[in-house]
Amino acid sequence: MTETASPRRRWPRRLLVLLAIIALIAGGVLIALHRAPLVTLPDASPAVVVIRDVRVIDVIGGEALAHRDVRIEGADITAVEAHAPDGDHGRAWVIDGAGKTLVPGLIDAHCHVDALATAPWDLSLPDTDLALERLLFSGVTRVFDPGAASPDIFDLRDAIAKGERLGPTLHAAGPILTAPGGHPIPMFRELAPSFLADGLIEGAVREVAGPADARAAVAPIAARQPTAIKLVVDALPTEAPTLSVEQARAVVDAAREQKLRTVAHIGTTADALAAGRAGVAAWVHGVYKEPIPEPEIASLAAFGIPMAPTMVVFWSYARMGRADYPPTDLERAVASDSMLDARAEAPDDFVPQPQITAYIDLVARNEQALAGNVRRLAAAGVTMLAGSDCQAGVIHGPALHRELALMVDAGLSPLDALRAATVSNARFLSEQDDPPYGVVAAGKRADLVLVGGDPLQDVGALADIHTVILGGVPLVRHPLR
Repeated sequence: MTETASPRRRWPRRLLVLLAIIALIAGGVLIALHRAPLVTLPDASPAVVVIRDVRVIDVIGGEALAHRDVRIEGADITAVEAHAPDGDHGRAWVIDGAGKTLVPGLIDAHCHVDALATAPWDLSLPDTDLALERLLFSGVTRVFDPGAASPDIFDLRDAIAKGERLGPTLHAAGPILTAPGGHPIPMFRELAPSFLADGLIEGAVREVAGPADARAAVAPIAARQPTAIKLVVDALPTEAPTLSVEQARAVVDAAREQKLRTVAHIGTTADALAAGRAGVAAWVHGVYKEPIPEPEIASLAAFGIPMAPTMVVFWSYARMGRADYPPTDLERAVASDSMLDARAEAPDDFVPQPQITAYIDLVARNEQALAGNVRRLAAAGVTMLAGSDCQAGVIHGPALHRELALMVDAGLSPLDALRAATVSNARFLSEQDDPPYGVVAAGKRADLVLVGGDPLQDVGALADIHTVILGGVPLVRHPLR
């Protein structure tokens, strides 16, 4: 008697994905329970901290002040004075700054704190606490998140402010306003199963066709007191719809009714001009798809608004999976070998949609054009803000250091790059010419980073971190290696 093989059971793809996600969640919970933190608070927070005999960078004046004692009481700097070798600091927590440099805590002006920093094919779940730890470990003491789900991002901001979560001071925009079907909707559809993409879009995106949609979208976000409202004027992928000047102006007007500023995601020269004419307060990407025609450099500079070019995210897109992605020492200190190795090699079965491949190729072709745009705009007087756009291989914390290096490679001085990550970002976020943070001076918030070397000569010295001070508290750093 011949046996008949029973037919192989075919599981529905949706069920398989759901089972994989459940397994990931279970694994992620176990990892989170056993993972050693990268950053912790000290056992006791000192009332007074003194950093002795340190070189202080005056980011406004652009000079290094040698042999200074910096006194911190509570969360604020109370004095920056000439070093007194025989000074009695009593019971202060004294940090020896000899041979080292003190700079303001770094600020990331474009950082999605809940985004996955793994490669798209490296299946994992977001770990917001890990992202916050990576930022602090890397000397980033303040971030602006220009696009995330509401109310989650505002609840996180408030929890950090209350001391319930350890992380950089968080500024947030909440959901992104875009054209119907515009970015980031196609990207969510491409990179997530449909039933997950729907939830992501519902939480983090608001589609705007006209003034009524704009007011309806802005009002509930405004109730949570965002730093700004973000809108998209960029076709991503290139076939996606984008906000017109009129639609963008409707968003700007709706925000102004709530006494809020707007920031714009852009891609082309036309996008930048459209956003500027609509009245946005900043560009939170650079013109990365093409060289800016020379006559338009002056036109863009005339708007008098700053730009966060986020060169590192496009640099990363161009190298992801192409075996040309060596990790930095700082990345090795905060990320596993498996995560870093996966970033460099895409598996054979990972096949993105043709429009995504075309977009990546476009970004790669225009890498030097973006750098040239940044150099020419900065020379024309456009203030540069340092931001990383953490996601897909762009690791929270170390990515900001990569961005500063790319700024210098583009033609900015190390001082210009340092200003972009400190006082310039502080002025934009605080809306004050004399901001309460982002500067090492008496009366300012004591968010500070003590580094080796001289960042005015080599911006890479900012990654040689000895101590990170958050609100007057020296943090304890625990590198993976």
